[in-house]
Amino acid sequence: AVVSTQSTGFFWILILPFPFRFRALFLSFFVFPVHLHCYSFISHNNPTKMKNMLLFAIVLSVSVYSVFSADPVKPQWPQEFSLPFGLNDDFGLHNKSAVLYYNYDKLQSQMIDYITNCFPLVRYDSSFHPCKMYFNPTGIYVSLPDLNIPCCLFVDGVGTIPPDFLHGFNFSGKIEPAYDFYGNLHKTYLWQGVDDFKYWTDVNTTFDVQFQDGLSTVRWNFGNMNVSSQDVNIFTLPQGDCQKKCEFFGLEEYDRKSPFYDPFLRFLGL
Repeated sequence: AVVSTQSTGFFWILILPFPFRFRALFLSFFVFPVHLHCYSFISHNNPTKMKNMLLFAIVLSVSVYSVFSADPVKPQWPQEFSLPFGLNDDFGLHNKSAVLYYNYDKLQSQMIDYITNCFPLVRYDSSFHPCKMYFNPTGIYVSLPDLNIPCCLFVDGVGTIPPDFLHGFNFSGKIEPAYDFYGNLHKTYLWQGVDDFKYWTDVNTTFDVQFQDGLSTVRWNFGNMNVSSQDVNIFTLPQGDCQKKCEFFGLEEYDRKSPFYDPFLRFLGL
């Protein structure tokens, strides 16, 4: 009537793909009670010992369930850093180089330098050209020099992402594999937001691994974050009429009801 360690290990392997809470329930209400039953068979002539073992098993089961069922702590961004990433989508963009520059403590600003291919939803032809996107407390601005657009206002009144960048996300209960900018595979927590926004962070380091921009199929696969002071000049808007609205299809205003409206903006709280 004794259940071996090997048999319990076999069950443990079987439940590894399941979410945390399932594993917690399995440990709390199957593994420990089964072992307790085995010990009771062995020590049925010693009621005091059995009572102590029963109390220990109950406390241990509750403790394990509490630990395994708790959501992981949401990581926070540092106040200043630069972060390379690859831009990907389902329509031809594959690991196109870009860098996120971040300065929150001094400027509450960020700048994304799309070195080779701009974010696809900025303009109908933007993904064929490099661009820069500037985020500050007054709005989001775009610079597309190749298209003779030195500066335009993408969205008014929307600023940068705060350091608690996962504020609008909840832990999905899943651990998934995800690739970073360099093609390295990570074991990650999957965080789920509204409108199919997803974020993957490394289980061991909490580092950013991948971000999915809602239903747009655009994905950012991150590289190694460089935590250091960022030159304030990086975030200075370029010369040009930055208050003129950016145009997508020759429209005078970027219509928020348009099907081309960038879902990334909902990530910023719209």
